Amino acid sequence: MPAVKRLWHRVLLLVVSDDTGKEVAIGNGFRVSSDRKLITNRA
Repeated sequence: MPAVKRLWHRVLLLVVSDDTGKEVAIGNGFRVSSDRKLITNRA
């Protein structure tokens, strides 16, 4: 099985919203452990 198919369920789209629901940031990342730890592209 290709690596992309094995890892696809771990890739995330992250959307950060303010208190009014307006999107203020967007990014991506992936899950690295079963206890919900993530690695993101935040610089």
